[in-house]
Amino acid sequence: MTLYQRGDIALCADGRGDYTSKPRPVVIVQNTDYIEGMQSITVCPITSVLSAASVRVRLKANDTTGLKETSEVETDKITTIRVTRLSEKIGEVAEKERNKIDYSLRIWLDL
Repeated sequence: MTLYQRGDIALCADGRGDYTSKPRPVVIVQNTDYIEGMQSITVCPITSVLSAASVRVRLKANDTTGLKETSEVETDKITTIRVTRLSEKIGEVAEKERNKIDYSLRIWLDL
């Protein structure tokens, strides 16, 4: 069984990387079928610094997301990290917001 799946929110806790320089939540955007057995995973960072960037998806703080404050998925900062950089799952993105993330990624990547 896969530890993580697409739409999960996990903590990237080791604080290394261009856009993950401090421990922060990330949303997994990689296809679940390609997670198990892989050493890397594709994610988008989540920030509580809200912006007017039209490709970002806003998430509410609640028990489902595990977020402590309203935040945004930075679909403009999609990145692949080592799975070992994830420390724990804290929540998940609801289907409506997952669909918005999918749309934003298609726009950002011109797919």
